[in-house]
Amino acid sequence: MELVNGVSLRQYMKECGKYEEESARHVMRKLFSVLEYIHSFDIVYKLLEPERILIGSEVDDTCIKLISDIDVSSIYYEDPNSVESPYFIAPEILECRDCSKKTDMWSAGAILYFLLCGSPFCDTSSLSTQYDSILRAKYEFDLERWKDISHEAKHLISNLLLVDPNQRLSSTEALDHLWFKHPS
Repeated sequence: MELVNGVSLRQYMKECGKYEEESARHVMRKLFSVLEYIHSFDIVYKLLEPERILIGSEVDDTCIKLISDIDVSSIYYEDPNSVESPYFIAPEILECRDCSKKTDMWSAGAILYFLLCGSPFCDTSSLSTQYDSILRAKYEFDLERWKDISHEAKHLISNLLLVDPNQRLSSTEALDHLWFKHPS
């Protein structure tokens, strides 16, 4: 097994703060491409979170080198408390419903929100409040830190953080989103 150097996306965010929109676009393009690839084999990651995404370094903070623990994709977690970051869990996991490729898309939307904002969309110390925010897709863009973020980025997030998985964009649709085609 080869050693992969880098830092987790969570650690990078902790040390460096939020991403600029253009850098976030590069990270998300790579993440959606990885999801498109694993989804083509009918693999669902289920618990995608920044701790499991290894990026290059502070020098190249947009290079996804590894998504760890991909083998856990075959395990269905009935206890959402077993993950490090409940902020990125899709509603269907919290409700112990069937997962699909769209489960990963919720997590990707939550990660994009995190990259652009610098904090999760349901950033609170109360686990029950976090779960309620997830189950109702309760997030906002009216915070001061969102004033310079493009409408296209917000639109993409809004089409990923949907309670109904059938309404969420697929990885292919996300890659085809206007945010990637016409950078602001």
